[in-house]
Amino acid sequence: MPKRKRIVTSLFSAWVMASIIVASAWAEPLAIEMTGSNSALVKGRANFAIPAYHLNFVTSHQATAVASMSARTRLALVIVGPDELLMRRLTEEAYADFRAQMTAVGLALLSDADAKGIAAEMERVPGNMDKSPPISGFTLGKSNRRGWVTFGPAVAPEMTAFSLSASAFGGIAGGEMNKPAGVLDAVVIIPSLSIDFASTSASTGSNFLGRKTASVEGKVGFSVLAESAAIFQNPAGDTGFGTPGTIRLKGAVVSATTFAKVEEGGAAVNVGTMTSIADDNYQSVQRARGDAVIVDLPVWEGLVRDAYRSFNAAIVASVISGRKKESACWFG
Repeated sequence: MPKRKRIVTSLFSAWVMASIIVASAWAEPLAIEMTGSNSALVKGRANFAIPAYHLNFVTSHQATAVASMSARTRLALVIVGPDELLMRRLTEEAYADFRAQMTAVGLALLSDADAKGIAAEMERVPGNMDKSPPISGFTLGKSNRRGWVTFGPAVAPEMTAFSLSASAFGGIAGGEMNKPAGVLDAVVIIPSLSIDFASTSASTGSNFLGRKTASVEGKVGFSVLAESAAIFQNPAGDTGFGTPGTIRLKGAVVSATTFAKVEEGGAAVNVGTMTSIADDNYQSVQRARGDAVIVDLPVWEGLVRDAYRSFNAAIVASVISGRKKESACWFG
């Protein structure tokens, strides 16, 4: 084979291998679409700043149904496998990917230091980790509660005002970034991606004999939750709140990929009033159960990467769409 032909063949083979690697790295791009995009959120500014990026992991579920003292039940699902170190690493990856996707389409980004400076007056979550177990309490009828943990990247740590447990939101909190963002001619973007591993349901009713019934159900499934969002703050001069806004998922996106096995009774559960009682045949009936959802870590990691890449791509698409709308209004 002539030397030149060998070189071309080698380059082609390298390209094919690279394509295979890329396809494997993003084997299941999730169909994430955002709603709420408009030109007012992105118009008139030369730069974009990302002072924070939140990655929220649901870590437990608790479903409770109470129809009467004799008809009551509770189910807890707890994820087992992903640890703090892994979740922090995936958060760093998600942030880096968002910056890379923004840059790839020609959107100018402020440096990490400048973006952090815009939010210098904003309170940060201590330890860059926000954590909440399922909220316990009295249930009358039925309830579905979740526990979660949130991380931020080291250079764009979690912001208290925009955490899942915060009450402040939108323009009230973002207004503090208005002036410094305006000085740097930048639109502020704070993505918040929420990832779940299961869903639960609870119901109460009566059977054909008229006796009260209570039931709970849990289903394992990797999903990107509908509350995942990107918060925007487009400054307006040196005063005022500017133009705040939020774009969100059109709906939750669920993956069909199997990523875990369930070990019934393998996790602790908040028993409370759900202690075992005797049924009509004087047999002890357990009213509370905790199941461990043991994940296959390589598969779960891959799904998290699919999630943040698709989520980031959807935000970038919304920004581009808003820019096009701005241009159409300007010229049209």
